[in-house]
Amino acid sequence: MRHYRAWMTDRIRWPHFVTALAAGIIGLTPTALAASGPSAPSLVLLSSARLMAVDMVTPTVGYTDGYQHGRFVLWRTNDAGGRWTRYAVPGSPLAKNPNTTTPTVSFFGPQIGWIAWIVGNQKSSTLTVLRTTTGSRRWRRSVTILPRAMSMVEQLDFTSTKTGWIRAFSGGAMMQGDTDILRTTNQGASWTIMSAASGYVPNPHPTPNALPAMDEPMPMTFTNATDGWVAVGNLVVTTASASLYHSTDAGARWIPLALPIPKDFEGNNNTIGFTPMFSGPRGTVLMQYQGKSESDHVLTYGTTDGGATWTIKSVLALDPSQFALQSSFINADRGWLVDDALTRFDATSNGGKTWSSIPISGVLQMASEHGYQVENLQMTNNSTGWLLLQRINGVTSASKSLLLKTTDGGAIWERAMAANGTWPA
Repeated sequence: MRHYRAWMTDRIRWPHFVTALAAGIIGLTPTALAASGPSAPSLVLLSSARLMAVDMVTPTVGYTDGYQHGRFVLWRTNDAGGRWTRYAVPGSPLAKNPNTTTPTVSFFGPQIGWIAWIVGNQKSSTLTVLRTTTGSRRWRRSVTILPRAMSMVEQLDFTSTKTGWIRAFSGGAMMQGDTDILRTTNQGASWTIMSAASGYVPNPHPTPNALPAMDEPMPMTFTNATDGWVAVGNLVVTTASASLYHSTDAGARWIPLALPIPKDFEGNNNTIGFTPMFSGPRGTVLMQYQGKSESDHVLTYGTTDGGATWTIKSVLALDPSQFALQSSFINADRGWLVDDALTRFDATSNGGKTWSSIPISGVLQMASEHGYQVENLQMTNNSTGWLLLQRINGVTSASKSLLLKTTDGGAIWERAMAANGTWPA
């Protein structure tokens, strides 16, 4: 109890905290706990669980997912985190399965969503996609046989209830691999490979104009049924490279568009791209530059002509310890940026032309002091947002997760859910 007592503030009263702790230990299904007063927050504590991601589809309705007792499950809230309902995921892989990776979850509104994962064997890989139209109460399954090289679902991106894409990864040695794109036009009932690379991992059926072979994330955004964007940095060569790849044929062919690189950053070793965001013809993308100076820098790029041309809008210098970052944009203008160690938090309301600092205080400061790191940042509008934090003991594999909520744009954060378990179970 000593560690949890250190988190206490006047926002969660001690009797309710004890009740939450008891409820989490006794039952597998989380119990909603009402704090004093109509507007006071609640806290749900889960035992033997590790939260993996948060996906809020409205300011009040959303999901978090993770493993509990070695099984992948979802929790849903309908009241902005006050109550959570646990849903089993039929047929999902066990945490101890060495041939699979963590499922990826995406919802398109409160009721319609998908869960996808890949399981490999010696001859091929199997993509399994579950889809629901009932908010997790019932699921339909589709199975697609893929080349053996494809090993991981990194992203699901839907532009409508019927049309969506999977960004899959083909992992090789040292996590080097290729990015492949699949598409569905029937709500996930079937999937087609749109583009497949063959660089790090041999693929007998590569496609022309596929995304490049890079051992780094390539966050993807589709703005409609045909136009997609992928931000591509470079962790391979010793000279800086920053590109956006654009597809106008639903992901079949990807054409690079180089971003301008300031002369001072040309010699940087690494660049990391963040998820592009568009609002009509206006777009914003962040690119992190690493390697040349003692501190990293984040450059904000903007476009006003649908991505034909991009200009640098601002440059943020990071402290040496601030090398891992998470961002969340709700449109091309409004966005947030936080480092994994919770030592800086910034927000912009003009597409990154200027950034304002959000003080690290209260529960954020306490979480940082206790070694928590940011797993997931998601803002749903100008005021409401969610932070998923993790602390994993590298020796014992014990894990602790915290799900935080803000209702004032990030100035004040409250605990909505806590979990403790072991990694990976």
